[in-house]
Amino acid sequence: MNQLVVELGERSYPIIIENKGLNRIGGLFLEREIGKRVVVISDNIVAGLYAETAIDHLEWAGFEVTLLTFPAGEKSKNLKTVDRLFEQMISAKIDRRSTVVAFGGGVVGDVAGFVAATYLRSIQLVQIPTTLLSQTDSSVGGKVGVNHRLGKNMIGAIYQPKFVLIDPLVLRTLESREVFSGLGEVLKYGLIWDRQFFYEIGEKICQNQNRLDVESIEQLIQPCCRIKAAVVASDEKEWGLRRILNFGHTIGHALEAVTNYKYFRHGEAVLLGMKAMLYLSFRRHLLDESAFASATKILNLIPVPKIPRVLTSDKILDQLQVDKKNVAGKIVAILLDGIGRAMIEEDCSKAQISEAVNYLLEKYQE
Repeated sequence: MNQLVVELGERSYPIIIENKGLNRIGGLFLEREIGKRVVVISDNIVAGLYAETAIDHLEWAGFEVTLLTFPAGEKSKNLKTVDRLFEQMISAKIDRRSTVVAFGGGVVGDVAGFVAATYLRSIQLVQIPTTLLSQTDSSVGGKVGVNHRLGKNMIGAIYQPKFVLIDPLVLRTLESREVFSGLGEVLKYGLIWDRQFFYEIGEKICQNQNRLDVESIEQLIQPCCRIKAAVVASDEKEWGLRRILNFGHTIGHALEAVTNYKYFRHGEAVLLGMKAMLYLSFRRHLLDESAFASATKILNLIPVPKIPRVLTSDKILDQLQVDKKNVAGKIVAILLDGIGRAMIEEDCSKAQISEAVNYLLEKYQE
């Protein structure tokens, strides 16, 4: 077992990384004095694969478990899903001493976390991520929320879990596209924080593609969680340093929104956004040509769907105007001042963003 800590004073919590960790879930809950009523929130796919195992171990340890599910996918990340979950929890008489377990990928973590943050003005939350993307990124840091029809993640909160339990073995059931999507966020950490991680581990993993073994996956999970924990500990509410975690997300979120969250996986859209920001960093003379070319080559090893022909630069730029990271109407962009060194551009001009978007369309549109 490996354990990291997100240092947030009284709200500090551990990230537990352990093969077959699901088999110890009952004991872990007892150790951390989790209330006896537990609401496991999952999607229909993850629940079919792993819910029985988790619930059996929780019930064996004496917990009363209620399982709630919703249809898998970004299309469920909205207030309608939250309302249905609220209705089921109220009907089940879930009280303030109960705990929500977010059991699934990034969408489940965001939705279930938002439910925990707002139900009865907040109840305890435990994150058990089951995808590479959620194990390396979204389950840590407390960002929870849902999409609005006008923009991604526009409704949400910062709400930290009691702990995060990561069992790398559950990744064995992921389809290759989900693995590749997760690699987008993994490589982000190398680009913004750790040059050696990006080149030495990132390239190796990308070249191995979907033949990743458990040991290789663990090598990805730990450094990503360590970086995220350090950033969140220094800037929980995202007023400063934490904004670098949004590298590639401004354009990535726009691509998700303009395709109605049905075309790209989150990590795929972020990968395209990172390519655009690499190009803009190069054009701003922050990255030299060699660094731009080598980083782009590594990102291009991950298969991503072509951008649909119907998307135009104007459509993408219009969507960027409602990005939640904008401040006073100005686009905040995360650029690279060298591989492994991120910088925050508080007022990126429309012309610069337009140039990056046009580069993306020229290189990666069908």
